[in-house]
Amino acid sequence: MSDQTVILGMGFKSDAPLSALENAARTVCDTTGLVPDVIATLASKVGHPPFIALAAKLNARIIALDPDDIRGVPTPTVSQRIQALFGTGSVAEAVAIAAIPGATLQESRKVSTDNATTATATAALALAPRKTDK
Repeated sequence: MSDQTVILGMGFKSDAPLSALENAARTVCDTTGLVPDVIATLASKVGHPPFIALAAKLNARIIALDPDDIRGVPTPTVSQRIQALFGTGSVAEAVAIAAIPGATLQESRKVSTDNATTATATAALALAPRKTDK
């Protein structure tokens, strides 16, 4: 077992299909070679059936965050729309960072490429120290 927890942060539109979530997640995971232990998103999105399906496929524990949990979290990429709505530049990056105390971003957001006209999902990866019982 690694001494790091791999966190997959996801941001997505409410109508995002499973293919979009899988595409964004696969892109960021393939880039890093990391497999997520947990998958994080906003609490308002954790009930989205494609998100639940992705978590099950990855065998990853779900972490839900409130908008206040990510407000002010600095991110390397910035969407002006997301900044205005949530007070952070990227939901995917911010939830990855905020999901577990001490997490650091390893891979900035990757955008789903399943839709040629608009991005419906983004994913980012962070690492956090794994808690150990002593």
